[in-house]
Amino acid sequence: MVSWPDLPEERQIPEGAFVVKKRLQDLPVGIQSFEELRTQNYVYVDKTKDVYELARLTTPYFLSRPRRFGKSMLCSTFKALFEAKKDLFTGTWIASSDWQWQAHPVIHLDLSKMTYKTPEDLEKALGSRLTEIGKMYKVKLDQELPGAMLTALIEKLAAQGPQPVCLIDEYDYPIITNMDDHKLLDVYRKVMQDFYKPLKPCGELLRFLFITGVSQFAKMSIFSALNHLQILSSNPVVATTCGYTQAELEHYFKPYIGEAMQKFNYNKKEMLSQIKKWYNGYCFTFPEDAPDRVYNPFSIVNFFSAKQFKDYWFASGTPTFVMQYFKKHKFKVADFEKVKVIFSDLGLLKPEDIELSTLLYQAGYMTIESYNAASNTCVLQFPNHEVAMACSQQLIAYATTKTYATELSELAIELRDMFLSNTISDKALSVVLKNICAHIPSTVAPQKEKGYQLLFWAVLRISGLNAVVEEPSALGRMDITITLEDNQVFIIELKIRGSSAKALSQIKKRRYAEKYEALGKQVTKIGVVFDIAKRTITSCKTIKPRVKATNTVKKAAIKK
Repeated sequence: MVSWPDLPEERQIPEGAFVVKKRLQDLPVGIQSFEELRTQNYVYVDKTKDVYELARLTTPYFLSRPRRFGKSMLCSTFKALFEAKKDLFTGTWIASSDWQWQAHPVIHLDLSKMTYKTPEDLEKALGSRLTEIGKMYKVKLDQELPGAMLTALIEKLAAQGPQPVCLIDEYDYPIITNMDDHKLLDVYRKVMQDFYKPLKPCGELLRFLFITGVSQFAKMSIFSALNHLQILSSNPVVATTCGYTQAELEHYFKPYIGEAMQKFNYNKKEMLSQIKKWYNGYCFTFPEDAPDRVYNPFSIVNFFSAKQFKDYWFASGTPTFVMQYFKKHKFKVADFEKVKVIFSDLGLLKPEDIELSTLLYQAGYMTIESYNAASNTCVLQFPNHEVAMACSQQLIAYATTKTYATELSELAIELRDMFLSNTISDKALSVVLKNICAHIPSTVAPQKEKGYQLLFWAVLRISGLNAVVEEPSALGRMDITITLEDNQVFIIELKIRGSSAKALSQIKKRRYAEKYEALGKQVTKIGVVFDIAKRTITSCKTIKPRVKATNTVKKAAIKK
């Protein structure tokens, strides 16, 4: 049994003229079983205080979180807790609590792990799993339909005593994997409705009911029939139950942070800043009620394992329905930058009428940046660089062709270095932008200024630059602004007709630069003109500040 030890440090061997490292705990890459994690040498971030607070009540719960965000590990922890496997919790918070450790029969269903190709196959898979659980507790099930089998299993287990526990992980998996086929979706939805219906009439027989998923879908009887189900998704009580806080990152992964510091030649402050920029930022409740924004746990363990800044979470498999939505719709930058929505709209997803903001939030591609209680609205934004970069790459891939996505990423880095080193010239910038435009097929070439704004913005996002669109000023909105850490600001005005001189004139007439110059910023003004017919840049002109900006590329710049 691996207890919850102090983080290991290097130690000297007195007799030898060498230093050895105490073996680090293994990183739980791909581990979803609490029992496996605790019986092997894996790092465990102790969430048992949250588990205790939920499990001590008989309240039925539902929790939605993006994929690979710790829902399955949470369900597995509840399973071990209610099976009274006390040894697995040695050294954790709950081990020293007043938890009674009474064993309960556990009905644990994970719909993402069931194998099926049709709704009929799904019914058989549900029935097979319930039969398997029944055999574990010596309960025979004679019913044919999975809903009836679930009812019988709960009733018979309750009759034997003590009360059973029901854990349903990824309840919506059959729905989210078939959202692009509405006819098939209706059939799957009917199967799931019939299966979940018994949960309310059997509620008094259950000691604990916990359900997880990516979304709270509309027209699912689980939410209309189970009107006593407490929706935890935006509840501050579980704001950090899934995901790692800053304090948890620095405590549990201390030796791995040290290894990363050596790899990247960063001091601790620089290292933590980069990790935070890439993988932190998630908020699932009112920001003022959230004790801490959280890290994506999947990305963190993969980063410390590979010691490379990459888009681990996005690359691990974006849900099909999200990709289908990206393919079928046209977007503008306003769909991804500081999106203002009604807070209550974030909780419910309608498969037949999907709101992009709700889809992106529930799938984990956007998070809550701020909340206005007076209007019950919140502002959504990319949580971090990992998601911003990966999502921008995906948008570019669909706006151009997937074949050129890598080349565009390389151009994005070239563009980034140009801004960071302040080596921008009319010719150099024009060449890079022309190369970017060259990858746009005629069949999908933007026909309006906003289309080029989206493309340019996405490329800048990939590069890691802090690019903001439609930044307001006293006399209008700036197309794109880029702010660097060394006091530099770039204001970019895009046009699809006219001249770059006219674009620069607009920056001057509308006094876009004034609010930055008043803060002592060094402002570079850039005018760019696109030719829709030729799908290229016709002119590009820059006006640099009178005081020369620094030529130092910041060490904290995003590493690719």
